[in-house]
Amino acid sequence: MTKWELARYIIDAKKSIDTILFISEHGNQITGINLREKITSAKTKFYVCACVVLDKCFPKSKKEICKDPVINAVYYERDKNFAHKDDDYQQREYSSLSELADEMKSQLEKVAEICEPHLPQGLTLDYLSFDSELFRIIHGVTKEKEEAILNIKHPNRNKHCDN
Repeated sequence: MTKWELARYIIDAKKSIDTILFISEHGNQITGINLREKITSAKTKFYVCACVVLDKCFPKSKKEICKDPVINAVYYERDKNFAHKDDDYQQREYSSLSELADEMKSQLEKVAEICEPHLPQGLTLDYLSFDSELFRIIHGVTKEKEEAILNIKHPNRNKHCDN
């Protein structure tokens, strides 16, 4: 896997954190969506993506890297909770979504730190409270409104060139 393919997994994991931050800030404005399911989906994607990066960077060293408690916690969540449910899985309780997001940030930063030699130079983890689907719901952005905006921004986007 190339450095940029690994970066894509890191970015997807970061976007999961962005989603949780968005729900934390705007959850009270969202109706008609199962937010618990959205949060679980974001967490699943986060832990799977983080472990893909770890597995690709350290294909034969899982026991060694799991000596770090943060990395061990990443694998624990993926293996015991999201890959399949173990009877002995102990779910951590969070006082807020912000606390969950902060923990996930520290985990992703640790993954990026130990995988740095395998990642492209200049890759940064800039968190943004954003989720495109939930943003559209809150602001009533329908497909028609989106098309109208795109037509204003790019007036010739639907015209074909005759060469």
